[in-house]
Amino acid sequence: MHGLLVDHSHLQKILDGYISCDRRAFRTAKRGRIALVDRDSKHILAFTELNNVKEISYGVFLEQYGGHRMTGDMWAQHRTYYEMVFSKIQKVQPIDVSGFRDDGVWVELPDDIGKRVQKSLFDF
Repeated sequence: MHGLLVDHSHLQKILDGYISCDRRAFRTAKRGRIALVDRDSKHILAFTELNNVKEISYGVFLEQYGGHRMTGDMWAQHRTYYEMVFSKIQKVQPIDVSGFRDDGVWVELPDDIGKRVQKSLFDF
């Protein structure tokens, strides 16, 4: 299983139900069940289904970041951006995954991490 590292403020909006996606400057072939991991604390805060990844415009991409232009990259507006669409978002008690390897975007987790914390889905 994989965990997607998400900035705390954006992850909180996902957990509160305001949004159900994450926007990135890359496409991913990953689909299915993933964990949403707080980038700062390295804790899983939810599990979700990654259903779809679709192309979006630069303007839509910037909405996630408060509409601020990306500085220092004059070609940013000419790139392709992507939106990862989530469904079945399930909050869980925070699970520390700081000991697992990450590449700055994804954390590699054991396949049975969901079974290990299954009871916490019902306790939260």
